[in-house]
Amino acid sequence: MTELLSTTKADLKKACQFLRSGAIIAIPTDTIYGLACLASNELAVRKIASLKGRASTKPIALLIENTKMGANLIKKVPKLYYELAEKFWPGALTLIVPHNKHVSSAITGTSSGVGLRVPNHPVTLALLRLVGEPLAVTSANNAGDDPITCPSEIFSHFNKRIACVINAGKSTSTSGSTVCSLLSDPPTIFRQGKIHCKF
Repeated sequence: MTELLSTTKADLKKACQFLRSGAIIAIPTDTIYGLACLASNELAVRKIASLKGRASTKPIALLIENTKMGANLIKKVPKLYYELAEKFWPGALTLIVPHNKHVSSAITGTSSGVGLRVPNHPVTLALLRLVGEPLAVTSANNAGDDPITCPSEIFSHFNKRIACVINAGKSTSTSGSTVCSLLSDPPTIFRQGKIHCKF
């Protein structure tokens, strides 16, 4: 049975326990609610793709606590990484960077990069601090469907298939983050989201 958790520290600790056990949970972010698991748990990452009916070749972005956590996953840090991070993080900008051996193919799919983002949401950041490692996160919906913005609807939709839903209220956004690839020079905008940036 899926649990509906609050945003108290006790409930966030319980959510961390679920994550460390290899479970998938639904979390709030500054964009839309997401399905999350530990990025280090390849089996859980693949389970998220299966749960959504999402192609396993499609990459999944990682939410990180800070630039240092992100740098630990990068093969060679692009020159714009820290500059853009300082300007837009925490916030709705995902940076695609060259990944190192610590990032599994379950996360990258067929891509040579990995998407990193520091979310601008107190609950998500508190969860990242508690768990101490990156989270693999993708929108809480079936592949191709509109995002589900209401925690109770996420609970009903994924009941008995995920461990818990952290209820931080209805999402005020229906759009994801802006996705910017630093694999090319100049950078490429793959998706225009809440943040608008040009190069």
